[in-house]
Amino acid sequence: MLNREQGYLIFLENDKFHLDGYSVFVENGKVVLEVEIPGIPKEDLSVELLPNRQLKISTPKENRRRVNHTFSIRKDVDTEAISAELKDGILRVEMPLIKDKDPQKIEVH
Repeated sequence: MLNREQGYLIFLENDKFHLDGYSVFVENGKVVLEVEIPGIPKEDLSVELLPNRQLKISTPKENRRRVNHTFSIRKDVDTEAISAELKDGILRVEMPLIKDKDPQKIEVH
């Protein structure tokens, strides 16, 4: 099931969202984004995390197979631990979810 909460898409465990050339799903505590980009070597591919929690996937302008996509990153993703791998024309970006912490008890003085 896919829900929208505060402008962010929420992906529930074992559900998968597909859109022409893209897949987004949760697997083993990670949000996984798979993008089909056949024929583009990893040397021509740039994956950047922008300051506004946007993930930008692009190729140089002079590349004949131009790629320029931007995705919003969920608030509960650990942006310091994002990884990406290109294999067989599919870019797989793994974004670990931050584990829920127990509420912190605050002492009242």
